[in-house]
Amino acid sequence: MRSWPRRRNCPAAHARRLEVESVTAVAPAFSNVVVGEVLESARHPGCGKLSVCQVTTDGVNRLQIICGAKNVARGLESRGGDDRGASAE
Repeated sequence: MRSWPRRRNCPAAHARRLEVESVTAVAPAFSNVVVGEVLESARHPGCGKLSVCQVTTDGVNRLQIICGAKNVARGLESRGGDDRGASAE
């Protein structure tokens, strides 16, 4: 995949419609995985390497998540395990 052109460098190639002949699974299916959207992000007051984030997984309820991701920002969507953790089926 490293040899494939990046989308921003080659927009004409990606504008074409491509036909997919088949899809092959390369890993087992996962369960207990949720996707959350970062609503707010601020530096942790006690540790500059951490961020305190307000995250929603359903668009209504908010969760406070403390993370060490350097690229966390409002609007970012990320996946993670639920309270039981992610596992392969």
